Amino acid sequence: MLPKNRPSWGSLISLIGLVLFIGLACNLPFSIVTPTSITPKDTITPQIPPTGETPIAIITPDSQVRRLIPNVFAGNVLPLPELTNNIAQPLAPGGMVTTDAKGEAEILIQGCLKIFLFQDVTLERSTCRKSDAASGLGVCSSSGLTGVLNQCLSKVDVQTPSSSASTNGTWYSVIYLPEDQLSIIQVYEGTVDVNAVINQRTESITDGQKIEAGNLWFTAPGREAPNINGIEGRQSQPLEVWQAMRPALIDKYPNLNEWMESAKEKANKEDLVFPDFLVLPRGDITIQLIGERWENRNATEAVLFGIPWSIISTSLWPDLNMVPSIDINQSEPFLASELTHDTEQALNLLYDTEFPPLNTTIFIVSPTNNPFSENYANELQLYLLKLDLSSEIIFMSEGEYPAYQKEMMQQDDMPFIFLNANPSFYSGFPNYIE
Repeated sequence: MLPKNRPSWGSLISLIGLVLFIGLACNLPFSIVTPTSITPKDTITPQIPPTGETPIAIITPDSQVRRLIPNVFAGNVLPLPELTNNIAQPLAPGGMVTTDAKGEAEILIQGCLKIFLFQDVTLERSTCRKSDAASGLGVCSSSGLTGVLNQCLSKVDVQTPSSSASTNGTWYSVIYLPEDQLSIIQVYEGTVDVNAVINQRTESITDGQKIEAGNLWFTAPGREAPNINGIEGRQSQPLEVWQAMRPALIDKYPNLNEWMESAKEKANKEDLVFPDFLVLPRGDITIQLIGERWENRNATEAVLFGIPWSIISTSLWPDLNMVPSIDINQSEPFLASELTHDTEQALNLLYDTEFPPLNTTIFIVSPTNNPFSENYANELQLYLLKLDLSSEIIFMSEGEYPAYQKEMMQQDDMPFIFLNANPSFYSGFPNYIE
């Protein structure tokens, strides 16, 4: 039999609880064990696969996106909202950022990784492949040129559907051309580890290769390495081969020149290395459609889509970046590279409009003593003929050109296309006009 004055078990438990409470209140040095140490910057997010597989816990560092040049769209839900100012916004795991033909953006991850998005880029704040989903510092670029400045101690994985590039502490760019599933990595500083995706369905990849500064590397899915203009893929190649690769790609991907220009400008601002020979000398071609006839939507779209405006430039001047821009009756100009050349669509539009083929003459006006404008006018006339549209070229002096243009804006009988080329950024321009 228990002694009457012995405390019960319930009393003992209450007493222990009271001591613990007093100890905590007085900050007594109790030893508390935590299973994992997570920094305040990190969050754990369960990634739910769409097919119902077992969710994967991902440690994702904080990240922000900032608009540099309109137009930029970012968020976690489609359609993506537009960023209306240049103030940094949070970019949650799985979030996406896109830019249009003029937009540029910057993503900052964990305060040490800068990713620059140039024109017509799509990038997702997650990896491209499920097998790499546990990587916290990983992004997936599915179109365009992405510049990567990594100052983090941990490795950063920048993926495309056909490649993977990982580094810690370097400056490089990743280009992804979706129509050919072509990935191109250019290394400007440091070293980049690259892998080629052989089979996207099985996610099989090649062994890693190290690409040093001053070199590039490219790949596309398949067992055989791609070949561009005699340059073999999946091998480290000097950056100088870009001058041989670019002509084989530029007609299909006219943004390549703009991307190189934008990357160089960003490198200059960040005090980074960027070889001059990657950027072509720049010039502008102003194309103005003037006259009431261009108010007919079918007629205008037929000429816009039926003429390969950018291809004319690259075929005439492969060693220059002559950029055509178009405005219609003094509306806001847009880059011709935004248009998709489609002769069949153009012909269908013409035969379904009040702008009948062969019954209307289009007048092309170009200043004299400007071989850029003259050559472009001659090529434009040939392409109009392919659409069964007759045209006439009018050459006039630089002094007469502005007055005639202003006068023709007042008439509504005839369609005009005014051309003026100005390679103002090209130091060799005087050699062309002598």
